[in-house]
Amino acid sequence: MRIIFPALFIVAISFIILSNTTNSGGSNGGKTGSGADQNNCTQCHAGTPLRSYFWITSNIPPSGYIPNQTYSITLTATHANAAKLGFEITAENAAHQKTGTFIITQSNATKLTNASHAVTHTGLGTTPNNGARSWTFDFIAPNFGTGTFNFFAAFVAANGNMGTSGDVVYLTDTLFTQDPTAHFTPKNAKSNTQIFPNPASDYLFIKTTETIYSIQIINLQGKVVDVEFPSEERPIKLYLNALKPGVYFLQLQKSTQTETLKFIKTTP
Repeated sequence: MRIIFPALFIVAISFIILSNTTNSGGSNGGKTGSGADQNNCTQCHAGTPLRSYFWITSNIPPSGYIPNQTYSITLTATHANAAKLGFEITAENAAHQKTGTFIITQSNATKLTNASHAVTHTGLGTTPNNGARSWTFDFIAPNFGTGTFNFFAAFVAANGNMGTSGDVVYLTDTLFTQDPTAHFTPKNAKSNTQIFPNPASDYLFIKTTETIYSIQIINLQGKVVDVEFPSEERPIKLYLNALKPGVYFLQLQKSTQTETLKFIKTTP
């Protein structure tokens, strides 16, 4: 006997499935609970958000961040028996303006969202291990004079029942201050690193008096598109043939600091 389902019932089933899979690949942005975002994950998941503590860790020293320095940020969510764990995190200054630059280092588990002002999970980045899940990414600290800023993050512990009931939302934030010993460097101050030609089409030279251990090329979306470990040859020569035309950042890991420089790739 063939069973014919009413069209309305089929539409209802489709809506339920869609509503539970739309954000499985990450937040669509603006759900961190920050002053600018206002909203949090309870807009899609039922319940009252709970507070979590120490879920945001980093290598930013206790003395404070150095402006434009690159730091590693790790998020760790824990919830017993969670079927999936997800998140969104952003950074805002005291005036609730987005600040800093996020760089994706785990593209299989994290991605940018909210016009690159936030990071969220991917579809492959939600599986917990013994009730816990961690995500790591890089963050370029704000410019000199920003003062304090906060990371705001929202996490979802989903029970996997194909509905929004029973899920738990956690909110957390962490404040960072600028290192008081950090000094402003005028834009016209000379750096000991030079890149040329800029714009460049086929190759780029890097000239510096310091040792460079690694070079990351980062696009405007914050994604690392190439990593190089240069030889002792000076100046360092980077081939750009694999890059599409556009604006990129060079992140140089030196012996004393991490330096970020901008260059333009043109059509050969």
